[in-house]
Amino acid sequence: MSVEDHVKKIRKHMRAAIENVEVELYPFPHFQVENIWPKSVYEGFHECNPLSNMPGLQRPWLQKHSKNNPHYQIRKQVDCYDIIKADKKQPDVQFWNIIHDVLIKDNWYVNLIGNHFKTYFATQYGPLMKDNKWSNSVVQQWFVQRHDKDYFIGPHTDREDRVFTNIFSFPKQEGFEHLGTSLWQAKDKDISYGGRHFGFEGFTKAAQMDYKPNQLFVFFKSRWCFHAVEKFEDTIANFYGAKYGIATDCCTHAIELCLRYEGYDKITVPEQTYVSIPMTCMKLGLEWRFDNIEWYDQYYLGGTNIIDGAVLWRPNSYVPGTYLCLSFQYRKHLSLGRGGMILTDNDYAAEQLRMMTYDGRKKYVPWGDQDISVMGYHYYMTPETAKKGIDVFWEVKDSFPLAKDYRSYPYLPDMSIFK
Repeated sequence: MSVEDHVKKIRKHMRAAIENVEVELYPFPHFQVENIWPKSVYEGFHECNPLSNMPGLQRPWLQKHSKNNPHYQIRKQVDCYDIIKADKKQPDVQFWNIIHDVLIKDNWYVNLIGNHFKTYFATQYGPLMKDNKWSNSVVQQWFVQRHDKDYFIGPHTDREDRVFTNIFSFPKQEGFEHLGTSLWQAKDKDISYGGRHFGFEGFTKAAQMDYKPNQLFVFFKSRWCFHAVEKFEDTIANFYGAKYGIATDCCTHAIELCLRYEGYDKITVPEQTYVSIPMTCMKLGLEWRFDNIEWYDQYYLGGTNIIDGAVLWRPNSYVPGTYLCLSFQYRKHLSLGRGGMILTDNDYAAEQLRMMTYDGRKKYVPWGDQDISVMGYHYYMTPETAKKGIDVFWEVKDSFPLAKDYRSYPYLPDMSIFK
């Protein structure tokens, strides 16, 4: 098949995928398209990934702002115009030249979007829309970007000269939906927009776009098109005032992991707490005993720097140098059905505990590339739960539950298993 025929075939597929899509107006005009690329082309993006195959072209994103925003350093990008300037004999370069001809040549893609949503663009650009002359004034930027783990960015509207933004998603598999772009509304309607990146506290979350294989997300630039990339662990850690959050499948397992990591062999447990805490001590073969402690919202496991904060919901309550273990069980304030988290300010401990939750594996590293050196326990939080957690957090963030204390729990020493 000739290059021209290949380009025509891909364009036909994309036109059909977009043809029946309608714009969602809330909270600002946007739409999503599934299966935007033919299957073989989508596979080609992975085979010809310039971030791994052409590392010399990789550049940091917003390098001049990275000093004060270190998480910007873990967003990498390659300018696709640099790819097509490379040796055209290379198969990767040939592939990207085809993609260039599909999207960029003759302003085809700009006109496709402009014509399909002509009413919207005519409102914005008026007479410029006549005879597609407007597309000649559009500067098309074209990047491949990767967000490494722990990346996030607060609500922003993109540059003032942006016309519309297209985000093509390229995960190899399902299960990372929670990593998609979230859409926000500013509480202050007169907020200065431009290219500034804001914190989350002045905004209300309106919608979540899934990060799914072969999906396109498009939104039209306006002064209210605030969007962001969240990370559930960071959202919770920021709320409590901790440096790191490590999501787990429950609070009990969070406490168990901390006990294993620190290697305690002798601790005390309140006489009135949830039954799984002394059972965990028994499971681990620790030397332990009950202690008569009156606690409110949280308590230390005696002789440790581990805090059971299963019922704690209070901003900036993290104590430096501790492990604060949280619960998102269905009866807790942040109710996810099941889930937990460890909060810490220890860099090395955070890295080790994160691997321990995930069978000793490093997240986002392909299974075949793993060299496991840490004992793991299959205690990780599922992506579905993390996604739900981001949504529910913004619903309950500013409300507070009735305080709970030791009196909410039975007297455990009376139970047969502990006699």
